[in-house]
Amino acid sequence: MTTMSDRTRIIGRQLRTAREALGLSKEAVAARIGAAETEIERWESEVEQPDVETLWEMARLYHRSPDYFLKQTAETPRQVNFRLAGRVSLEQLSAETRETIVRFEELCRWHHELESLIGKQRTVGIPHLPEARDPATTAARERHRMGLDSKPIPDLRALLEGQGLRIFELPVPGGEFAGLSWWNRTYGPCALINAADPAGRRNFTTAHEYAHLLVGRATTVCDLTQNTPDEVFAQRYAAAFLMPEGDIRKVAQDRGIVGTTPGARELEPLARRYQVSLEAAGRRLEELGLIPKGSTDARLHEWQSQTLFRRRPRSPTWRRRLGESYVQSSLEAYGHGVISLGRLSELLGVDVRKAREVHQQEGRERRPSDGM
Repeated sequence: MTTMSDRTRIIGRQLRTAREALGLSKEAVAARIGAAETEIERWESEVEQPDVETLWEMARLYHRSPDYFLKQTAETPRQVNFRLAGRVSLEQLSAETRETIVRFEELCRWHHELESLIGKQRTVGIPHLPEARDPATTAARERHRMGLDSKPIPDLRALLEGQGLRIFELPVPGGEFAGLSWWNRTYGPCALINAADPAGRRNFTTAHEYAHLLVGRATTVCDLTQNTPDEVFAQRYAAAFLMPEGDIRKVAQDRGIVGTTPGARELEPLARRYQVSLEAAGRRLEELGLIPKGSTDARLHEWQSQTLFRRRPRSPTWRRRLGESYVQSSLEAYGHGVISLGRLSELLGVDVRKAREVHQQEGRERRPSDGM
């Protein structure tokens, strides 16, 4: 049985963790909620407990769901590897970007709790390969392990979610990073992808973060432009995993690209085939010696203005960002009556009317057809 002292202890720890995750001082929090700094100290040190109204106000300030403060949650990352130019700590990221990371952490927590509510057992199939040195060999082995042939991967996100990876796409203010990967003791492997990036770059970043999870367990924040050994490994792994050598050699040969200096028109079919950017396709061709070195850099400025995958998205933006695994878990929990409609609305980030509409639509789509 949980006593009041246990509840106070948990709230104090959670309040402190939530504040520190955003890099806020006690003084700043006190000023924002109209309290004394000494009160913040007493709440965090478990001497006293804030009232319900104050707790809700702090939840809004910390970008957390109120239930976060009422029970013990998984520890936030203590060791973070920053693959960013000029930034080596969370405090050096903008306040808006830190809020995005908090949102990501909450989504991971909610997804885990939803699975517990509906009795869904998550199986993580991602191996730990800390000794991996050759990215191409590692990528080939992973493709074989997953039962992939030599063709492009039609839905990378679904494939990796099937391996137990939680993937969320959220806009990162100012593009401060492309991806973040995190292996949590409770939630398992998780990845945050910058939703503001074009589709091809997001796909490549997802494979890049997967590479970090394969070889390490620390939280890693990347912008994909750093030339460190770990980043080079992840970049080459992603290229080999998404664009298998045998297939891309054949396609490049069939299209008459080999030995040329291709432009956007020539590279776009390859970029679409592998769901990557023009730059990624060009660099992969260079890496395999299929086009001259420097071809990509010569046209990079021109290609960066090119937009691929112009077709209309198959699902709403909010749904793509959350991912089908999370959305389906939320709808299933509501369908089983273990969460309220208001909670479903909060989990999906839509209003109550839209949440009800989505649930009803899912029911119609899943209902067996009448007749023969």
